Amino acid sequence: MPELNFFLNASPTLRKLVSQATQLMDTERTFRAAAPQALARHCRVAGLEHGILMIISDNGAIAAKLKQQQSTLLINLQKRGLKISSIRIRVHPVQRAAPAVAKGAALGPQAVATLQDLAQHLDDSPLKKALQAMIAGHSNKKEVKSN
Repeated sequence: MPELNFFLNASPTLRKLVSQATQLMDTERTFRAAAPQALARHCRVAGLEHGILMIISDNGAIAAKLKQQQSTLLINLQKRGLKISSIRIRVHPVQRAAPAVAKGAALGPQAVATLQDLAQHLDDSPLKKALQAMIAGHSNKKEVKSN
Protein backbone atom coordinates (compact mmCIF):
# COMPACT_ATOMS: atom_id res chain seq x y z
CA MET A 1 0.00 0.00 0.00
CA PRO A 2 2.86 2.49 0.55
CA GLU A 3 3.54 2.47 -3.22
CA LEU A 4 -0.06 3.42 -3.96
CA ASN A 5 0.03 6.25 -1.42
CA PHE A 6 3.28 7.50 -2.96
CA PHE A 7 1.65 7.74 -6.41
CA LEU A 8 -1.58 9.25 -5.11
CA ASN A 9 0.37 11.94 -3.26
CA ALA A 10 2.75 12.60 -6.14
CA SER A 11 0.38 14.95 -7.94
CA PRO A 12 -1.58 17.88 -6.51
CA THR A 13 -4.56 16.84 -8.65
CA LEU A 14 -4.54 13.29 -7.30
CA ARG A 15 -4.05 14.55 -3.73
CA LYS A 16 -7.15 16.75 -4.12
CA LEU A 17 -9.12 13.83 -5.62
CA VAL A 18 -8.13 11.52 -2.75
CA SER A 19 -9.12 14.21 -0.25
CA GLN A 20 -12.54 14.64 -1.89
CA ALA A 21 -13.12 10.86 -2.05
CA THR A 22 -12.19 10.50 1.63
CA GLN A 23 -14.53 13.34 2.58
CA LEU A 24 -17.35 11.76 0.54
CA MET A 25 -16.82 8.36 2.21
CA ASP A 26 -16.81 9.98 5.68
CA THR A 27 -20.01 11.87 4.83
CA GLU A 28 -21.60 8.65 3.57
CA ARG A 29 -20.73 6.87 6.85
CA THR A 30 -22.17 9.74 8.88
CA PHE A 31 -25.35 9.75 6.79
CA ARG A 32 -25.79 5.97 7.21
CA ALA A 33 -25.36 6.30 10.98
CA ALA A 34 -27.87 9.17 11.25
CA ALA A 35 -30.58 8.06 8.80
CA PRO A 36 -33.09 5.30 9.52
CA GLN A 37 -31.53 2.03 8.37
CA ALA A 38 -34.54 1.05 6.24
CA LEU A 39 -34.11 4.25 4.23
CA ALA A 40 -30.33 4.52 4.29
CA ARG A 41 -29.81 1.25 2.44
CA HIS A 42 -31.75 2.69 -0.52
CA CYS A 43 -29.81 5.98 -0.65
CA ARG A 44 -26.31 7.27 -1.18
CA VAL A 45 -24.53 10.54 -0.67
CA ALA A 46 -23.84 12.24 -3.99
CA GLY A 47 -21.96 15.22 -2.65
CA LEU A 48 -21.58 18.00 -0.14
CA GLU A 49 -21.03 21.50 -1.46
CA HIS A 50 -21.60 24.91 0.11
CA GLY A 51 -23.39 23.33 3.07
CA ILE A 52 -25.87 21.41 0.91
CA LEU A 53 -25.89 17.63 1.29
CA MET A 54 -27.06 15.91 -1.90
CA ILE A 55 -28.73 12.52 -1.34
CA ILE A 56 -29.69 10.17 -4.17
CA SER A 57 -32.51 7.71 -3.50
CA ASP A 58 -33.33 4.56 -5.46
CA ASN A 59 -37.01 5.42 -5.89
CA GLY A 60 -39.68 8.02 -5.27
CA ALA A 61 -41.13 6.32 -2.19
CA ILE A 62 -37.78 6.45 -0.39
CA ALA A 63 -37.29 10.07 -1.46
CA ALA A 64 -40.73 10.98 -0.10
CA LYS A 65 -39.97 9.31 3.26
CA LEU A 66 -36.63 11.11 3.46
CA LYS A 67 -38.31 14.45 2.71
CA GLN A 68 -40.80 13.80 5.52
CA GLN A 69 -37.90 13.25 7.93
CA GLN A 70 -35.62 15.88 6.40
CA SER A 71 -35.58 18.33 9.33
CA THR A 72 -34.92 15.57 11.89
CA LEU A 73 -32.22 14.10 9.67
CA LEU A 74 -30.61 17.53 9.22
CA ILE A 75 -30.41 18.00 13.00
CA ASN A 76 -29.00 14.48 13.51
CA LEU A 77 -26.34 15.05 10.85
CA GLN A 78 -25.38 18.42 12.35
CA LYS A 79 -25.09 16.81 15.80
CA ARG A 80 -22.70 14.27 14.26
CA GLY A 81 -20.45 17.07 13.07
CA LEU A 82 -21.52 17.65 9.46
CA LYS A 83 -21.43 21.31 8.55
CA ILE A 84 -24.62 21.42 6.50
CA SER A 85 -27.49 23.89 6.22
CA SER A 86 -29.82 21.87 4.02
CA ILE A 87 -30.43 18.51 2.38
CA ARG A 88 -31.39 18.06 -1.25
CA ILE A 89 -32.92 14.73 -2.27
CA ARG A 90 -33.04 13.42 -5.82
CA VAL A 91 -34.36 10.17 -7.28
CA HIS A 92 -32.04 8.14 -9.46
CA PRO A 93 -33.29 4.57 -9.92
CA VAL A 94 -30.67 1.86 -9.77
CA GLN A 95 -30.54 -0.29 -12.88
CA ARG A 96 -30.82 -3.86 -11.74
CA ALA A 97 -30.10 -6.86 -13.90
CA ALA A 98 -33.20 -8.64 -15.14
CA PRO A 99 -33.90 -11.80 -13.18
CA ALA A 100 -32.58 -14.91 -14.85
CA VAL A 101 -35.25 -16.89 -16.62
CA ALA A 102 -35.12 -20.59 -16.01
CA LYS A 103 -34.35 -22.26 -19.30
CA GLY A 104 -35.74 -25.59 -20.22
CA ALA A 105 -38.78 -25.54 -17.98
CA ALA A 106 -40.32 -28.99 -18.19
CA LEU A 107 -43.88 -29.57 -19.33
CA GLY A 108 -45.78 -32.47 -17.86
CA PRO A 109 -47.35 -35.11 -20.13
CA GLN A 110 -50.82 -33.62 -19.59
CA ALA A 111 -49.60 -30.15 -20.62
CA VAL A 112 -47.96 -31.54 -23.77
CA ALA A 113 -51.15 -33.42 -24.67
CA THR A 114 -53.25 -30.29 -24.15
CA LEU A 115 -50.90 -28.21 -26.33
CA GLN A 116 -50.94 -30.89 -29.06
CA ASP A 117 -54.74 -30.92 -28.99
CA LEU A 118 -54.85 -27.12 -29.19
CA ALA A 119 -52.37 -27.06 -32.10
CA GLN A 120 -54.43 -29.64 -34.03
CA HIS A 121 -57.57 -27.51 -33.74
CA LEU A 122 -55.95 -24.24 -34.84
CA ASP A 123 -55.89 -23.01 -38.44
CA ASP A 124 -52.43 -22.47 -39.93
CA SER A 125 -51.08 -19.42 -38.10
CA PRO A 126 -47.97 -18.18 -36.32
CA LEU A 127 -49.52 -19.38 -33.05
CA LYS A 128 -49.95 -22.91 -34.39
CA LYS A 129 -46.33 -22.94 -35.64
CA ALA A 130 -45.07 -21.67 -32.29
CA LEU A 131 -47.01 -24.35 -30.41
CA GLN A 132 -45.70 -27.06 -32.72
CA ALA A 133 -42.14 -25.82 -32.27
CA MET A 134 -42.56 -25.78 -28.49
CA ILE A 135 -43.99 -29.30 -28.49
CA ALA A 136 -41.19 -30.52 -30.78
CA GLY A 137 -38.57 -28.85 -28.60
CA HIS A 138 -40.04 -30.46 -25.53
CA SER A 139 -40.06 -33.86 -27.21
CA ASN A 140 -36.39 -33.46 -28.22
CA LYS A 141 -35.40 -32.60 -24.64
CA LYS A 142 -37.21 -35.65 -23.35
CA GLU A 143 -35.37 -37.89 -25.85
CA VAL A 144 -32.01 -36.40 -24.89
CA LYS A 145 -32.69 -36.88 -21.17
CA SER A 146 -33.76 -40.49 -21.59
CA ASN A 147 -30.61 -41.40 -23.63
